[in-house]
Amino acid sequence: MSKVCNNPIALDCLECYTYTKQEPCSETLSFATGLTEGATYYFWVVDKFLNYYREAVTIAAGGLVVPNLDEYPDGFFNRFAGSFWSYLTTDEAGANKVEMTILAESYYCFTFEIE
Repeated sequence: MSKVCNNPIALDCLECYTYTKQEPCSETLSFATGLTEGATYYFWVVDKFLNYYREAVTIAAGGLVVPNLDEYPDGFFNRFAGSFWSYLTTDEAGANKVEMTILAESYYCFTFEIE
């Protein structure tokens, strides 16, 4: 877990779940969220330069969020990119963050790096 403080996505210094993704074994990313399969949300990714990317996603089997990598610049997710912050919202404006259950704990955000 990591705290996200002094960052525009932080809500009172949230505890975010931390994922690690290995490269180059897979050309996809997926994140367990504990959300209901078939539900649609907006998936947000914030890079180390505070650039925001948003896409509509439908929760896959097992509560997985599987971002469409074609929605991001070529080479965006790489081992030199640093940490990414992510969260889900119910609205396109990003005001209503979704509570996720990851390993029996509640989170409103998660972080990840490509290694």
